[in-house]
Amino acid sequence: ANTTMVSILIPTYNQSRYLLQAVESALNQDYAHLEVIVCDDASSDWDQGLLKTFVADPRLRIHRNPHNLGRVKNYRQCLYELAKLDWVLVLDGDDFLLDHAYVSKAMEIAASDPDIALVFSNAVRLYEDKGGIIVPCHENKDLPQVMAGPDLFLKLADTKMISLFHNTAIYKKEKAVNLDFYRRDIISSDWESLHRYILTGKVAFLNTNASVWRINQASATQNISAQDRGSNLQ
Repeated sequence: ANTTMVSILIPTYNQSRYLLQAVESALNQDYAHLEVIVCDDASSDWDQGLLKTFVADPRLRIHRNPHNLGRVKNYRQCLYELAKLDWVLVLDGDDFLLDHAYVSKAMEIAASDPDIALVFSNAVRLYEDKGGIIVPCHENKDLPQVMAGPDLFLKLADTKMISLFHNTAIYKKEKAVNLDFYRRDIISSDWESLHRYILTGKVAFLNTNASVWRINQASATQNISAQDRGSNLQ
């Protein structure tokens, strides 16, 4: 039996209207060896009763920062201080998982080859400002199920048709910490980290829509200033 343990981390800030769906989708995963950690970054809209349906679930932990750390520092805290288990999936508080067997499938393929250090899949985009329209994933056609990380890295550089979706990436906690994940406080801190990470091992791709990426006016990627763009490029 595969007893690899997985932490689903849900960093959140002022996303109470979406948080329930994120937590529910994480706890609905059919994988047995799971913890789900909500890390609230001192939200002003925090609702004590919101997650009451789930508080009795021993897999769920809720951590609230006494002061706002900011998005990337909250990611770091989730990964470095709160995640207790071997593998990690970071699900933003306004996203949610679609495939309830995704973690099981990911851990099954990871168990088939010890060199696989990351598993990812497709995400669909939900456009909040266009009436909640869901746009299917157009990327990642014809990817092999297992590939050398540097091969994927070169494909990412070469074509717009590949996306390494952060909210589907399941990676090894210890390795990510050693690589100083989320080291830069920039918009693409997640991609910067994942792109460095895949250079160091094999990557598996599961051809499923594992999650929903919610895009709205509050999304970091939608509110990028010229200064932020400059930092991002560096």
